[in-house]
Amino acid sequence: MKCITKKVDRALEMGNIRCNTCCEYYPCHYKGQNCSFCYCPFYPCEDTDLGKMIPAKDGGIWDCSQCLFNHNNNVVEFSFREFKKLGIISARDPRIKDVFIEAKRSIFQLGKCVMVFGVTSDVSFIVAAICRLLLRRGYVITPFKLQSIYNDPRVTRIGSYISMSQDFQCKAAGLTNISMDVNPIFLKLKNDKVWHVIVNGKNIGKYNAEDYLRNFIWEWGRDIARDSVDFLRKRYDCIIMEGSDFPDSVDIQDINNVNIEMAKVVGASCIFVVDVDNKKNFGDVLCKIEPILKNGGQQIKGIILRTLNKDSGSLESVIGQLERITKIPVIGVVSYVNVFSCENLKNFSSFNDVNVHSKKISVIKFPEASYLSDVSPLSLENVAVEYATNPQNLIATDAIIIPDTKNVPADLRWLKTTGLFDSIKRMAGKIPILGICGGFQIMAKYCLVSNSGRQPELEGLNLIDVNFKEDKNSIRVAKDYVTLNVGDCGKIEGYEIRNVYTENYKGAPLFTIRTLSKDVSEGLVDEERQLYGTHIHGLFERAAFRQYFISKIYADGVSRMSLDYGDYEEASSDQLAEEFFDICDEGKFWGIFERN
Repeated sequence: MKCITKKVDRALEMGNIRCNTCCEYYPCHYKGQNCSFCYCPFYPCEDTDLGKMIPAKDGGIWDCSQCLFNHNNNVVEFSFREFKKLGIISARDPRIKDVFIEAKRSIFQLGKCVMVFGVTSDVSFIVAAICRLLLRRGYVITPFKLQSIYNDPRVTRIGSYISMSQDFQCKAAGLTNISMDVNPIFLKLKNDKVWHVIVNGKNIGKYNAEDYLRNFIWEWGRDIARDSVDFLRKRYDCIIMEGSDFPDSVDIQDINNVNIEMAKVVGASCIFVVDVDNKKNFGDVLCKIEPILKNGGQQIKGIILRTLNKDSGSLESVIGQLERITKIPVIGVVSYVNVFSCENLKNFSSFNDVNVHSKKISVIKFPEASYLSDVSPLSLENVAVEYATNPQNLIATDAIIIPDTKNVPADLRWLKTTGLFDSIKRMAGKIPILGICGGFQIMAKYCLVSNSGRQPELEGLNLIDVNFKEDKNSIRVAKDYVTLNVGDCGKIEGYEIRNVYTENYKGAPLFTIRTLSKDVSEGLVDEERQLYGTHIHGLFERAAFRQYFISKIYADGVSRMSLDYGDYEEASSDQLAEEFFDICDEGKFWGIFERN
């Protein structure tokens, strides 16, 4: 506490410094934050709108890790005016408490909720575009999605899951310290009829589709939505909600009924996105919108049309009729030339300059491959990334990546059946081979060693000398800050989601994970045989490891400059925002976000 007091005293002396972009930790919460109070002068405020008490042996610790109040420009300006007026120059001055009470009364307000949903595939990117536009306008915003399909989730700084699309939206919103409340429910599909339900990282149980829709989502889902959004509204100016995902087996009308009901529960205004065919078919558009208007028309404050027609101007008559009948403004028309699709976003602004002289990297395409997005940042390099499903695909390849898999035993059998198993073994020691998570296990002599102490099982590629054990009672979910142990020893950020641990290393670790208590070795590297293994996902996103791996492929001693994947994502967010704003009616759009 004495250390914090000194830092607050220093802040009182320095005054309002606004954004401290020179700080190595900026932004520790969000882009544009006011950094004057790195340590809050009001701590512990014990205001339950902003934090919570965590039980401890000495009675409790006040947790304000998700509070943004002291980084608000208006709060900082108000506080310094009051400190000067009252002559407060020390953190020990008891009148600071009075300043906090007055600042809270004058400035604190709940954030506004806007939900985007509809009958289209581009909602995720529209939400990201809106987040970036609001960030540029000076809002502190967060995305939110009540429910997502568990498909290659990302891990936040505090070790919680969020979906891939929400991770991109958070980056578009400028967030770095992300709450688990951004994406509280995941559906992990066992099959079309049985779903594992995960709430805030905890496995709640199995539900069939009918049971989940009739019971869980209408009973528990409402409370979860209300609690999470209430938490976020106390911290952000705007919450941009994306409609929930459901498996394809669920009727689209049932999905939209759930979304409109959740919008009512949290008091969200809605933007409805609807596809329009290439014909000027007003009846088709109205048919898609009418069920929504009957169930919750009062929530709909704007409509976005999405069309495959290059000439969106040809829809003027449809727009006019739609606005006259529904009394709802059409914000804009998104055409296929915009970047609102996974494929376009993937290809947008690629720095890749692949040519006939480019090296080839083969990625093993398992039937149950997972986290294939790990290799996406390689598109920024002068390499050709191709998927391999048979030995012929490995002809003339310059490197092999064995990615993660949802089912190691099944995909290992597939590897042997296809002949890829023997092909990879023959190429070992001749070209770089990298295994990630499940792929790392497959590189070992035995993929798993039974905890019961019986004979080892699942014979692997036998390329690395390490044992794996499965911990069925726990799973490691962590955001990692890592130093590379080879090359230029650069910095990496990645994450782990696994219930397997390693033992009996006979080799050098590839990474060192930095933690508050100690440094931990991770992965394995054999530079002489060009073999690399790790449990860390996202290792190519920062330039350091990607540059190192590419240098091993080219082996020409040339130093290559690589970009962080975050720079590419920033450019993508900006482009999304600009493309979206170009198709918007500015007055209609901003009117949705104005407060009464």
